[in-house]
Amino acid sequence: MNPSEKYVYICGSISGKETIAAKEFESAKNKIIAYGMIPVNPFELDHEGSTEWADFMRTDIQALVNCDYIYFANDITNSKGGQLEAHIADQLGIKECVICL
Repeated sequence: MNPSEKYVYICGSISGKETIAAKEFESAKNKIIAYGMIPVNPFELDHEGSTEWADFMRTDIQALVNCDYIYFANDITNSKGGQLEAHIADQLGIKECVICL
């Protein structure tokens, strides 16, 4: 990661709605790019062929902690992973990307 560029982690509910979420995350990615920042899209991370939720989260959280901002692509109210990512971002001082809204 280049320190002069701003990285934005895309967070959202995925489990059980993968097709819709993929479209939401792609839309978020395009918004982030339009604002001149670098999107970090969990759908594009290398999960090394895993199918386990915990393994996905390990990879995603590693990506999140290196980002400058977090952007919510959809409602995370009922998303265990989204809630976890939001909590970690909050505790680490990773702010929500409000210009991307």
